[in-house]
Amino acid sequence: RVLPAAPAPGDPRAPGIQIKLIPAVGVSIPLILREGETSATAGLSALAVLPPEKAGGNARLGLHLDRTGNRSIYGNLVALFRPHGGSEREVGRANGVAVYTPNASRQSILPLNEPPVSLAHGTLRVMFVEPEAEGKTLAQTELPLP
Repeated sequence: RVLPAAPAPGDPRAPGIQIKLIPAVGVSIPLILREGETSATAGLSALAVLPPEKAGGNARLGLHLDRTGNRSIYGNLVALFRPHGGSEREVGRANGVAVYTPNASRQSILPLNEPPVSLAHGTLRVMFVEPEAEGKTLAQTELPLP
């Protein structure tokens, strides 16, 4: 980054102290370089429906996003709920979730935006989808809810 030139001195006839702020802005662009054959697989584990953070709030989903292989994984977490005898609907989403090498796992809490009815008597399906590969599902699991 280039630093700005030194500021010109203030007016020496002005009374008091003078302050002149000059911001120095820098930009960083992350770059991931992959050399040779790369591969990675993703998994979802330790799923648990957590209570709301505050009274009247929505439930949350705790989970671990696991990675194996020699490259990072990046995608979107999607939670779908299907009540017994009903149709499936999206109840939670987090876009841009990653597990970078060398980390093997990432613990996440996904806020659920379900309507006021509780998530009970059905199945919660959680997917990790890679957006760059036309929605390729990298990992998927289901959590039965009593």
